[in-house]
Amino acid sequence: MATSMVDLPDITVDEAKKGFIRVKLETDGLKAAVKGSEHQQPEATNAEILHTKFHSRGFTLSVKWTDGERKKDLTYTRRKTPFEIVPEKSYMTIANDKIFLLLKKKDNSSWSTEISSGYFTMEEVD
Repeated sequence: MATSMVDLPDITVDEAKKGFIRVKLETDGLKAAVKGSEHQQPEATNAEILHTKFHSRGFTLSVKWTDGERKKDLTYTRRKTPFEIVPEKSYMTIANDKIFLLLKKKDNSSWSTEISSGYFTMEEVD
């Protein structure tokens, strides 16, 4: 659990896109330059997306702020998702103030129970 005094992003999770889990991190102040897609790495004008790694049961996202206004960079790791994902079909997009991780489900079963139970909480954000 994060122990420093830093504004942690709010996280919401849904199944809005068929076959995917969408993890949305509210990141106040993020300025999107290139939204990104399944085939294009997103870019921000005031941050570097240093590391986005997906594996069959989890992911890691690292963001380094370059605007000098924030003292702590963001790392969000989920070491074990409830079910398997397809790393090579998972991706990230950004918008102003938001980062979206789209996790491609290995099968089309619903994750609604895990989502509603708070499985994707802030406990693994630094």
